[in-house]
Amino acid sequence: MTGLLSAAGTSAVGLIVSHAVRPLFLVRYLYPLTAVVYLVFGFLLSKVRWRTILSSILILGTLVCSLPDFYQTYQREKRIDLATTQCLEVITPSQDAVLYTTNYFLDWTLFDYYFPGRVHAQIESSNTSQCFASSDPEIWLFMEHALSDAELNAASDNGYSHANVCNSTFAEGPGEDSFYYIYKFQKSTNTTL
Repeated sequence: MTGLLSAAGTSAVGLIVSHAVRPLFLVRYLYPLTAVVYLVFGFLLSKVRWRTILSSILILGTLVCSLPDFYQTYQREKRIDLATTQCLEVITPSQDAVLYTTNYFLDWTLFDYYFPGRVHAQIESSNTSQCFASSDPEIWLFMEHALSDAELNAASDNGYSHANVCNSTFAEGPGEDSFYYIYKFQKSTNTTL
């Protein structure tokens, strides 16, 4: 019982100090501790007289407290999955296409999953003109903000036509929904002399 109280006491003091003074003890640091606490708690529970009743109460209490969060997470994931599926139906980059994004996580992980074999890179949101300096035949931009008229004109000046293909939640960034303005730019084959 002393082991469980010391783990719970340490956590409680850390959380109280974090809320009262400053973030000293973050909840994410508790995740590795939970396995140990469950083992100690399970061992201690096995030594108690009414362990079957107490175990049932503990499981029921955990479910009652956790189900609303699980349901919210399920609904959020379902909504993101539906939006991503709808976006993927209209996003059709060719094998020559180059994909750019302002989101680090989208470039780092999800482009390889959703668009295997395509060249991709992260860009600064203030420097979209760098995308149009090359002669890539097809460029897709996944922006976290809408492009300004000046940015669209810069693409036109470099010989690219554009279409705003999709504005939607697409995939998942860590911790929050990721809303993107998705543009397709195509190099014009007509050149005027």
